[in-house]
Amino acid sequence: MEKKIDKYTFRVVTFLNRRELDFLDELAKDIYFTHGIHIPRTKLIEEIIEAFNDSRSISKKDIEKDLVRRFRDKNQESEEVDDE
Repeated sequence: MEKKIDKYTFRVVTFLNRRELDFLDELAKDIYFTHGIHIPRTKLIEEIIEAFNDSRSISKKDIEKDLVRRFRDKNQESEEVDDE
């Protein structure tokens, strides 16, 4: 089965905290030292998204539920900090 390539590519800019950046760097290092493949951060993010899209073991509904839970938890934490 041939992978469909979209006609357009969009640029997305994001800000990551140190923990998130370290996660990407460690993952890229593990891939490099294990398989000899250098993957830039941008490609790594792209491939993580593609892996989730192609995953048959994790449903999109499960990913959505987890993301909503994480956003709610982070919003509650930030509201608690604002109250102080």
